[in-house]
Amino acid sequence: MAQYKHPQQLNFVDPNWDRFITKYETFRLFTELNSKPGEFQVTSLKYCMGTESEEVMKMFTLSTEETKDYKTVTEKLKESIRDQFVAGILNEDLVEKIELLYYSKDGVLTLDDNVEYAWMYNDIHEGRKQEKEQSKSSAEVKFLK
Repeated sequence: MAQYKHPQQLNFVDPNWDRFITKYETFRLFTELNSKPGEFQVTSLKYCMGTESEEVMKMFTLSTEETKDYKTVTEKLKESIRDQFVAGILNEDLVEKIELLYYSKDGVLTLDDNVEYAWMYNDIHEGRKQEKEQSKSSAEVKFLK
């Protein structure tokens, strides 16, 4: 079998799971990893993700059999990365809104969706704050006689 370069390791500080997994899936099919046993596929995935994948996977509550199932592991990783993003948000209202959005989309909410929603929320919040400040300052205008 020819040698193929695996995708660049996942950056766990600023993860783009969708981009990584899309590239990995292409690599997986091209190299016929998908025809190998699940444990081999999971090991390959962890290798391609980098050394931090071991630490992340230690947090999962998976049975021994589940840790060998490629689909189960990738779903857990996707959830973990989404939860990591939500946990990093300090605004509790925004966290609640993102969680509601996640469940309203049947659990299909990408990290990019989360980031976009957070930016929109921040823009709206800042816009309202500026409007309040402007209306407050215009109400403070004093008339001189």
